[in-house]
Amino acid sequence: MINAQRPLISFTFDDFPRSALHTGGAILNRSGLAGTYYACLGLMGGETATGKLFNADDLKILIDRGHELGCHTYSHCHSWVPTRGHMKNP
Repeated sequence: MINAQRPLISFTFDDFPRSALHTGGAILNRSGLAGTYYACLGLMGGETATGKLFNADDLKILIDRGHELGCHTYSHCHSWVPTRGHMKNP
């Protein structure tokens, strides 16, 4: 249990586009903060409606800058794209 003396906030990025690290991460670092980046490694190097996704070099960069790296799965479809049928029967 966390017994904080002041409010806490967690900045997380899921299946993150490169801009989340290079723009968002830079903003956090300038403020002395860090984020948690959840990488779906099967999507690495791809592109979505949110932009180009992270690449292998980005993973090292985020660790070197003091951010946290997490992984929730290897691969999955983009949640904005599939039909109802796809979600029922992948």
